[in-house]
Amino acid sequence: MGFKHKMLILMCFLLGISFVGGLALYANAADLDKSQMDAIKEIADKVGTDTVLTKDQMIEELTFFAKAAIPFKGQKNTGML
Repeated sequence: MGFKHKMLILMCFLLGISFVGGLALYANAADLDKSQMDAIKEIADKVGTDTVLTKDQMIEELTFFAKAAIPFKGQKNTGML
C-alpha cells in the first residue's frame, strides 16, 4: 500500500471522527422534554435484562439518539426501502 493510499485512508478516518464528534456536540445542545424522557425510561424498562447494557447505559444511548434525531423531526424519509 502506497503513501498516497495510506494518507487517503487517514483523511477519511479523521473526517469520519470529526463528523461523529460534531453530531455528538450538537446532540448535547438540545434538551428533551419530560414526555420524551419518560418514553426513553419506559423503553429501557421494557428491554430489561435482554441487553449487555446496564439500564443507565441504555437510557444514555436512547437519549443520544433521540437528541440526534431532533433536526429531522417532521421530515419524511424517502431513502429507505
